[in-house]
Amino acid sequence: MKPTEPSATPNSDFHAELMERIERNLDKYHDSLMGFEKRELIEMAGRIHAMSDAYSYLCDCDIEDGELEFLLKFQNPLEVVAEGWLDHNIDNDDVMGFAFADVMRRKEDWLASYPLVSMVEEPVNSIPRRFMDAVLTHFIDKVAPNASDENGRHWSNVGRDLYDAAASDDTYDKRMILLVGSSGGTLLHERDVLIRHSEPFNAVVKSAAEQGAKGYFVEAISVDGSDARINVFDCGSLADYAEHLRNVALRCNSVVLAYASGEPLVVSADEYRQAPEKYETHHGHPLKYSYYVPDNMRDMDRLMDAEMSIRMEYACGEPLFTEMDKLKALKEQLRKNFADCTDNFNELEASKQALQASDLTAMKNVYEHMMFWQEYSESELDCLLLFQNPLRVVTDDWVIMGRGDISQSVRHIMEAQTASHAYYALEKSGCDAPGVEPKELDAAQQELPAKGKPSIAGKLHAGKAKAEANRAKSPATKTKNVKKENDLA
Repeated sequence: MKPTEPSATPNSDFHAELMERIERNLDKYHDSLMGFEKRELIEMAGRIHAMSDAYSYLCDCDIEDGELEFLLKFQNPLEVVAEGWLDHNIDNDDVMGFAFADVMRRKEDWLASYPLVSMVEEPVNSIPRRFMDAVLTHFIDKVAPNASDENGRHWSNVGRDLYDAAASDDTYDKRMILLVGSSGGTLLHERDVLIRHSEPFNAVVKSAAEQGAKGYFVEAISVDGSDARINVFDCGSLADYAEHLRNVALRCNSVVLAYASGEPLVVSADEYRQAPEKYETHHGHPLKYSYYVPDNMRDMDRLMDAEMSIRMEYACGEPLFTEMDKLKALKEQLRKNFADCTDNFNELEASKQALQASDLTAMKNVYEHMMFWQEYSESELDCLLLFQNPLRVVTDDWVIMGRGDISQSVRHIMEAQTASHAYYALEKSGCDAPGVEPKELDAAQQELPAKGKPSIAGKLHAGKAKAEANRAKSPATKTKNVKKENDLA
């Protein structure tokens, strides 16, 4: 059997008999569903959907004589074909995955057709922002998303140093500046950066001239189990910050050198500046770190307070989410979407539930696939989290694209070209795509750009109209309508 446009069959008598029989099969099956409880119907949604699919397929296919004769051997040929479809799905567990790519290919279409979580514009990147009470590991993942194994060890050391800072009781230890450049990240104590001509001061000035370099002020707050909580502030333009440093940095009085032996050494700023390599070891012990001391520590306290006051004026940024956070948020949204869908289904009368079972089955199949799928890209997660009902978005595309690979549907959404808000307006007002009346959809379609592709609402309407037309053209339906007219007469 091959799906084609309805046409004359080689043996119209056999074809008419088959259509009448599957019509009776479907009616009898629907009648049998009326005695089940609502929750039982949800569990049976897969078989209900298979029966509906089998009926639509048989009505819309050019069936050869041999196939007609074979199917007419059965009292319930509809159940035979439906069972074969169920077996096919069982043997091909990943068949739905193809829908994801299809969704992501038409990203703009879906963004314009479904209600988004937020319509607020993204803040301008050039405006510094602050991220309060962020998780340390999330921050490291954000600033070093593509680190190689070797780079990964480097960033692991940066994370460990920030963790140690969070565990410290010294306020100065908790205030850091992270410079991110092509070679990785450099972590500096802010107190040292604020002293003119110190090595950290010079490092900031040098980074300001590096193409693409970025900076972050990091305040390590506290240890949280194996992680830490931090406040993060954008440096904004490093060139502007370097100029700011030249104006506010304090004069260095002396340098405290800490060695592995634990014995500190204090030298004047002039001595250290003239020959820093001389102090790399002391009595055979390597230098661990150096601490720069200004002329007056009270001036340092006032300067650090003033710097923090400036940063607290920054606008608050969105929470720093990693891919795992986004995946968790997506699954929580999917659970809510599916729960709402099943609740709405349970509120329907039994006769309407039988009609909506196919839609519920499609939703359930997509839900199960999306809940167990782990290989979302970050851009896919960002796209799906824009929607109030990502489950409905993917399900609609999966149904339209012939119930292929669900993963292809997600990618299809991302790569969409059409920008129509018609379906968004309908869904926002409380209409659900499969249940929207044709007149409403016709009106929505009139709002589409003349040269644009049909919106998702238009495609759903077209698919529904085609199914209705095919059913109306089937000999069984015509015979049934004639019988009704005779009964009425």
